[in-house]
This record gives sequence, structure tokens and C-alpha cells, in this order.
Amino acid sequence: MGKETRMKRYDDVNIIKAYACLAVFGSHWFGTFGSWGSNKVNALMEIGPLPLLRYGTFGVSLFLMISGMLIADKVYSGRFTSWSSEILRRYLKLTCPLTVTFLLAYLFYRSGLFYTVRVAPRLENEWLSNFYSYLPGGLKALRYAWFDTIFKADSTYYGPSWMLTYTFMGSILTLVLSSALREVGTRQKILILAGVAAVLIGMNSFYICLLLGNGICLLMRAVEKSMKERERKENLLKDGEGKYGIFGAALWIFSIWFVRKSFWIGTTLGAHGFPGGLGTMEFYGHVAAFLMILGFRLFWLGGLETWLPETLKKMILWIGEYSMGIFLTHWLVIASFSCWFYSIYSEAGEKLAIGVNLVLSCILIGICSKVYVWLVDGKIFPCVWKCVKNILKENR
Repeated sequence: MGKETRMKRYDDVNIIKAYACLAVFGSHWFGTFGSWGSNKVNALMEIGPLPLLRYGTFGVSLFLMISGMLIADKVYSGRFTSWSSEILRRYLKLTCPLTVTFLLAYLFYRSGLFYTVRVAPRLENEWLSNFYSYLPGGLKALRYAWFDTIFKADSTYYGPSWMLTYTFMGSILTLVLSSALREVGTRQKILILAGVAAVLIGMNSFYICLLLGNGICLLMRAVEKSMKERERKENLLKDGEGKYGIFGAALWIFSIWFVRKSFWIGTTLGAHGFPGGLGTMEFYGHVAAFLMILGFRLFWLGGLETWLPETLKKMILWIGEYSMGIFLTHWLVIASFSCWFYSIYSEAGEKLAIGVNLVLSCILIGICSKVYVWLVDGKIFPCVWKCVKNILKENR
């Protein structure tokens, strides 16, 4: 399957990735500047669904769930061939970009380009002062990129990178389970996944995101199989699409309401002594992410794609396609350029220090992510992966 065909097949997934990316960016942007000035922006961001653009942890849940869903689809579709090759490839796919990001972070730090500590007192933001007050020596960036971040969730060099531990370790768990369950029926698969998820809730709820993603994969495969059978037997594909679309739209809208209530639900149940992860807002955020992805994919299957204006669709898909580049560059831009811009123009008022700053920062992040993906995904990773495969062949 070619790249364009794959992209087309997963257009709905890329749109969800685009939103997840914006949520992570929004949480860091408003986490940095949200407490400053008259808080007009904060007031605006409480209207309707707009708070969804600042729920960074929810964005992480979506990213992890999508990862689990795509891994499961690869296994169940028979495109998975070798355990060792797949795990090694995923490890390098994460560590190569992390190495570039961490080395850039150290270069910025040594050059005095980070302004987090300098602007934190003016912003009255103690959280911001925790970033880049100190970074270990340059060569240690390699150790952090290749070990500490992947296996210990260490985010010393890059704040948002803690989630990549769950991405990598969770992908191994998903590969193991999906491979073991490949010949089992769908109902049995779902029951076993639910059992494993129940065990993991008390340990770390982020791992269940990948299992929930596996569940979404199974449900969507069952829906698509049912629709194909109906098309062959009764030629009622469009009727089936409509029903799935209505149900998906309702589920998607409900998930938007539910994620806004997840903080209250989690803290309330936690205060009443609910055990393990059941008393945390993260768990209910994971549930909301499951409902949102499943609902949106069914809604998309039911014809949402035809309703979206083409220009808007292309813009959203671009963000989804470059989501990894945006994820691994946006915090460098916020901690350097955005904080520097604020330090220069904070006396000029909110519109310039925050509004114009946001526009310029987004443009810069877009450019950086484009170059980043071209360099890391297009040049560095293929070269490293080719060298590794050649070494493995020679040692056989």
C-alpha cells in the first residue's frame, strides 16, 4: 500500500491527530501565558467546546489510542512480519527524532535562547520556571534520548516527551497481545483486552489507551466487514453508512461533553475513595478519548468527509500529517521565541504580547515541523534504519 493510499485510508485518523496536536500545543501555550493580563483569552477559552484546545493530557490519550489502533490494524491485517524488526524499528523511530530535539534543546540552552526562567516571575508562573533552569552536559542528551526518556519517562530535555515511554512500552504490549489474539474471535479478543486493561488501571492508566485503541480497531473492522457483506447481499451500503454516521455523530458529541466533565468525575470519585485509576480524571479522559475516536470514525464513515470544505480539510490533514514534527518542536519554540517575544513586548499589551505572539509562534512551529519531518523522517531515520538492517543481515 503506497503512502498516498495509506494517508487517504486514514484521513479520519489524521484529523483526530491534528486535534490531539492542537490540544497538546494549547495546553503548553496557555500553561505558559494563560495567567497573565486580564485573562480575556482564558475567559474566551471556557466557551462551548473551546476548552478542548487546552486539554493536553486528553491529547496524549488520543495519540496513544491512535498508536494502539494502528499497531493492532497492522497485526490483524497480516502486515506484521517480525517482532524483533518491528520493535527495533519503533525504537529507532522515536529515538532518532528525540536525539535531534534534545541536541537542539542543549544548543538553545548553552546559547541562552531559552527565556522560561527569565519571564516566569513576570508571568507569575512557577510552573514555567521549572523548565530549562539547567540541562546536563551535551553528551548526556544522547543517553536521555536513547534510554532515560524511552524507559523512564524522563522529560529533562523536552517537557512533553514523558508520553513517549507509554508510546514505546505500550506498543510492545499491543504487539504481544494482538499477535497472541490474532486467531481468536472478535468477542473473545475484546473480553481479553478488557481483562488486561482492568489489571493495568491500578498500575498506570496511560497503558490502557493502547488497549482501547486495539478495541477501536476491532470494532471498526467489524463495522466495515458488516457493511461490505450488506453491500453484497442487499446493496444497502448507503443506508448502513447513514445509520453508522448518525450513531457516530451522537457518540462524538457526547464525548465532547464527557471530556469536559472528566475532571469533575475523577476528582469527585477520587475524594470518595474509588480504588486505583478509577478515582482519577485521567481515566475518564481515556474513556472520553475512546468515545471520541470511535464516534468520529463512524461519523466519518457515515459521510462527514463529504461535508468538510476541501480547503479546511487540507489544512487539518496537514497538521495531522506533521503532528510528530509539531509535537517535537512546539515546546522549543514556546520556551525560546514565544517567551522572548513576550519579554520584549509585554508592556505593549495583550494583543501584541499574546495575540501577535501566538500567530507568529504558530507560523514558526509550522515551518520548523515541516523542516523537521523532512530532515528526520525523510533523511536521518531512513539512513539509520538502512544501516541497522545491513548490520543485522551481516550478523545472521
